Amino acid sequence: MNSLEQFEMKTILIPTDFSKSATNAAIYALYMAQELNANIILCHAFMVFGETPMATQLAWPAYDYETMKKETDASLGSLSKLLNTKAEALDKLNSFRPTITCHAARGTLVDVASSLMTENKICLIVMGGSEKGEITQFFMGSSTREMIEYANCPVLIVPPKFVFKKIRRMTFATDLRQSDINILHVLSTMALRFNADLIVSHIFSGKKIQQDKAETIFLNEVTNKINYNKIYYHALKDQNITNGLEWINEQGKFDMMVMVHRKRGFLQRWFVPSHTKKQIGNLAIPLMVFSAKSKNVLY
Repeated sequence: MNSLEQFEMKTILIPTDFSKSATNAAIYALYMAQELNANIILCHAFMVFGETPMATQLAWPAYDYETMKKETDASLGSLSKLLNTKAEALDKLNSFRPTITCHAARGTLVDVASSLMTENKICLIVMGGSEKGEITQFFMGSSTREMIEYANCPVLIVPPKFVFKKIRRMTFATDLRQSDINILHVLSTMALRFNADLIVSHIFSGKKIQQDKAETIFLNEVTNKINYNKIYYHALKDQNITNGLEWINEQGKFDMMVMVHRKRGFLQRWFVPSHTKKQIGNLAIPLMVFSAKSKNVLY
C-alpha cells in the first residue's frame, strides 16, 4: 500500500475553544481534509468548576459535569453544522466529502487529544493561532505549545483570519539534519496532492565551507530517497536564525511553513525560547510543526 492510500484511512483532529480563531482554523482544516481525503474529528476539552486551582481565584459559574457536557456538545454540533454546510458547497469542486464527528470530554486538552490519537489514526492536528491581546491567548496559546510538545503527529497552526487558498508553495525550514529527510519525504507526498513547489530553506551563520559540505550530503540524500520533481533548495545566510525564519514567514510568499520542534535541556528551555515558539507568536502564514519525537504520520 503506498502513502497516498494510507492517508485516505486517516483523520484530522481539530481541537477548538469555539473562539473566532479556532473556528477559522476548523474551516481551513475542512479544505485540507477535502484535498487530502481525510475525515475530521472536532474535539473540546473542558474542566468542571472546582477541578482546577484557578477555580478558587476566578469568579466562574459553578457548572457541574452534565451542564458542561450538554453545552459543549451543543457548541460542537453548531460547528459541525457550519463545516457540513461549507462542505456541501464544495462538493461541486471536490468529490470527497469528509465525515465529521464530535468529541467532548472532561480533562486537559493534551489528555483528551492523546486519547483520541490512541483510538484513531490521527494524521494531523489543526489549531487556531492566538490574536495578541485576546483573553483566549492564555488558553489557546498555552494549549498549542503543549500539543506540539506531546503530539505524535504534526500540528498545524493557522493564523487568525487567515483564509484558505490552494497551497502552491511550501517551505521546510531545516538545519540539514539527516533525520529531516524522513519529514521531507512526508511533505513531498503532501505537496504532490497540491502539485505544490516544496522549497527546502536552510538558514546558516557558520563558515561557507562547512555550509557547502552539509548541503552536499543532505541534497544527495534527498535526490536518492525522494522522488518528487518540484523540490527546490534555498540557503539564507543570517547571523540570527529567528530573523531568517521571520523573513520566510513574512516575505517569502509561501502558503505554508514547516518546522521541526526539538526538545532541549531544562536550562536552555527556561532562558532561551525555541525558534518554533517564537514563530507561533508571530504567524503570517500557517505553520506546520513536527515534533522531533513524532512518528511523522501525516501520511
